[in-house]
Amino acid sequence: MGQDPPSTKFRIPADFAEMSLLRTRIREFLSATKAPFDDGAREEIVLALDEAASNIIQHAYPDCCAGEPQPEQAIDVEFAVENNAIVIRLWDDGPPHGLSCDSGGGNSIDEADESGRGLFIMAATMTDLRFERTDDDRNLLVMRRSTQQSSWAREG
Repeated sequence: MGQDPPSTKFRIPADFAEMSLLRTRIREFLSATKAPFDDGAREEIVLALDEAASNIIQHAYPDCCAGEPQPEQAIDVEFAVENNAIVIRLWDDGPPHGLSCDSGGGNSIDEADESGRGLFIMAATMTDLRFERTDDDRNLLVMRRSTQQSSWAREG
């Protein structure tokens, strides 16, 4: 990817109204990296980020879904280029959730509970997913997309 840009780190309110800005920011970052992703792969990364942030808003901060977002309820976001991959990190202050990368209520998207399908989408569109609880008692989701991973959409 040539000269990798520095990582970008920022905070957004945990509010569905912020999702459009989040999608714009990842698209801008992907363009700035000059990563060799086709349009389909770029949109898959945007979709995974959208699913991840929506899950955080819905499950870590349920007050936001009731239309009552609190100013202290936020998502810390980092986009980085590391080892020929785009890495997205999302931190939240919600309660521990105990999710793993194989969560979702079944072995395929058809078997997943409706609320677990986002995990399958994230897993299908990204090369790697990792959930952890940090030392400072926060949830961290790390999503990595290798520049070598083909997109679902095929030209032709």
